[in-house]
Amino acid sequence: MKFIHVGDLHFGACPETERGWETERKKDIEQSLSQVIALANEEQADFLFLCGDIFHKRPALRDLKYLDSFLSQLVCTKVFMIAGNHDFIDKNSAYLKYRFSADVHLFLGSDPERVYEEKQNTYIYGFSYHSREITEPLYDGMKPGTEYGIHILLGHGGDSTHIPIDFHSLKWSGFDYAALGHIHKPEMVAEDLIAYGGSLEPLNRTETGRRGVFLGEITEEKKVVHFLPVNQKSYVDVQVDLTAQMDEDEILSAAEEEIKMQGENQMFTLVLRGEKAEGIQPDFDLLCAKYHIVDIVDQTQNETDTESLLEDNKDNIIGAVLRRLEGMPEAERYAQTAFEQASRGLKQRRRTQEQEEKRSFSIRNIHIDGFGKFCGKEISFEPGLNIVYGPNESGKTTVKRFLMHMLFGLEKSRGIAARSDAYTIYMPVYGGNYGGIMEIESDGHAYLLERSFRTGEKSCEVYGKETGEEIPLSSLLSLSLGAYTDTFCIQEGDIPPSGNLSMELMNYTSNLTGSNTADVKIDLALKALKEEKSVLRRKNREEAVLLSEKRERYLKAPEPEKKDRQPRSVYLFLLAAVVFAAAGFVHPGFFAGCAVFLVLSFLSLQSGQREKTEQADFKEELRREYQILKEQAERTEYNINQADAAIQAVMDAAKEFREHLGEQFNEKVSEIVSYLTGGVYEKVKIDESLSFMVKYKNRFIDLKYLSAGTVEQICLAVRLAAGEILYPKEPVPVLMDDIFGNFDDERTRRALEYLSRHSGRQLILFTCKKELFHQLDRRNQKIHWISLEESRE
Repeated sequence: MKFIHVGDLHFGACPETERGWETERKKDIEQSLSQVIALANEEQADFLFLCGDIFHKRPALRDLKYLDSFLSQLVCTKVFMIAGNHDFIDKNSAYLKYRFSADVHLFLGSDPERVYEEKQNTYIYGFSYHSREITEPLYDGMKPGTEYGIHILLGHGGDSTHIPIDFHSLKWSGFDYAALGHIHKPEMVAEDLIAYGGSLEPLNRTETGRRGVFLGEITEEKKVVHFLPVNQKSYVDVQVDLTAQMDEDEILSAAEEEIKMQGENQMFTLVLRGEKAEGIQPDFDLLCAKYHIVDIVDQTQNETDTESLLEDNKDNIIGAVLRRLEGMPEAERYAQTAFEQASRGLKQRRRTQEQEEKRSFSIRNIHIDGFGKFCGKEISFEPGLNIVYGPNESGKTTVKRFLMHMLFGLEKSRGIAARSDAYTIYMPVYGGNYGGIMEIESDGHAYLLERSFRTGEKSCEVYGKETGEEIPLSSLLSLSLGAYTDTFCIQEGDIPPSGNLSMELMNYTSNLTGSNTADVKIDLALKALKEEKSVLRRKNREEAVLLSEKRERYLKAPEPEKKDRQPRSVYLFLLAAVVFAAAGFVHPGFFAGCAVFLVLSFLSLQSGQREKTEQADFKEELRREYQILKEQAERTEYNINQADAAIQAVMDAAKEFREHLGEQFNEKVSEIVSYLTGGVYEKVKIDESLSFMVKYKNRFIDLKYLSAGTVEQICLAVRLAAGEILYPKEPVPVLMDDIFGNFDDERTRRALEYLSRHSGRQLILFTCKKELFHQLDRRNQKIHWISLEESRE
């Protein structure tokens, strides 16, 4: 008799939905089932056993009909199947209503039944789940019939809530083979006797390794069962070894080479190991688009040791955290990884002497080739104050976003987010290349910045307008988009009027030094640490369940008998034989009977010894598995504690920086607020909870007692103070989009005056209020007026 044993099919499952692979993965499951059907036909298997969880959820009639279309392709194979905990049978189950056209027997009952197949002289036993959980050990004590033939058990379960199984009892129950489902990892529990088929396809990233079926053959002379992989994809960890000499392109090439060695049609977790040079941040987006990359785990060390890392960051939040975690290497690693994810890099950017000088930087001209509603649009700017006027829907925000993305780039989101991201919103409406040209003047030199935003054609080139010599954009601009939008790019509603800025100010005040690490976002670092802790906790819970199951199996496994009582009975028999022989009671067949007895006793003794050895080996194997899993669980628990320590260190360091460095921020905000309000409010106080108080007539009052205009002025002061303290050497222009809606004329004038006279930056203000021009003109304010009225649709 030849059979194929399938564990958990999970037909209809759609793994990796969050990555947009659900349709492909669903088809992978169907393709794997097709391979099983082809294998059964090729091997001319007598039976195909489907051992529960055939469907990922309780099936509808159309699901059963679709499965039937696969099973009907079998030529000479009969299917036996049971329902598991995912597709259990209740009174409304489609299983009760559907009649398979193929040769299929479904064990519908919740009590054990058996079916006899005369041609193969085989008895098949099974029953289905009628509820999601069954805690009774229903397979314990099950015995095959006494009839001559092959006896096969179909089962589903093996943990405390899904029919606990005593494998030792099952092993000696008398079944010729127990085909089990529920555990997704294929496993031969007892050689050629008990096996878990596992899932045909891995359903999540924890299910590593090959998936497939067991092909077995049982005859009077032999019994052979072996595993055959059939899955379309596997989760594969790919280790990429890096050196400090590798640049981004070399890292990406090395990763792709490792992927190809594993087989391109797999699902990969890239594990980066070794050393990585400072500032190296490879962009894996193209690889992720080309291959199925599930995750990228960066376990590299920057080309530095802990001492130099501490020295480089001694005055900022990173150094404060690392000092608190000395002697805790895992916690240190978690913190470094979190900061790496939340920043542009752990080590501070080193600037040349020329970069330390405060430079000039202004946008002189832009040519919009294609961006949103604009195609072939040219706009010129001046170094001082520029006002871009236009009524609603004239394209002011589009121009502002074009300026931002020309300076900092524009990335397309992945998955569902791509439907409404900036990349999609600003795709050219009236044609033209998605991008444009920007003329920049820096330190008396003119440069042209050309960008193409379109995916697959993305480019960024900067070169001298006169010389044509290409230079890196970072030589003119080293700020990130996140830091820019937090400080110098301001629009109405960017900072809530309520003044609820606690996390944003935590980021600022935690980095108020000359270390230029303001791109370290404390909230993002904490989020990364908490996500890591959450992953560890999930792993810990899974390990606890497995550990409990392993312990239960270990305790239930019988201990081998300490003494063998059989030899004693043999000695007694021999003694009795000698006594009878001495007394003269000797029958002619007596000694022949003694010989037969001794031979049978010896064979029985050997069998008992073999059983004891198998029991001891089985017990020892369970003990080893339990010990390995226990050590893994203890390691995970240790890592959770280390992640907790890293989280606490970040929070404590942030609090310390707020207490010791917040005053510098307070003074700068107070200076700006006093100027904007003409001295009405002289001082702003930010307490430990990061709430605002302002000084008015010798007493501090809460923001809730102030007008919306005054609150917005304080919020503007916060942005400007953060920019001037954190980025004093970054000469980027200030972009403001209709931020003076609640400002009166005097405070609008003072705000613009402060910006133009004190910041030394180019100002570009977008507004729909034409009267602003006349107001500033009467005051002899030097401005450059740009109108977008003709652009209105």
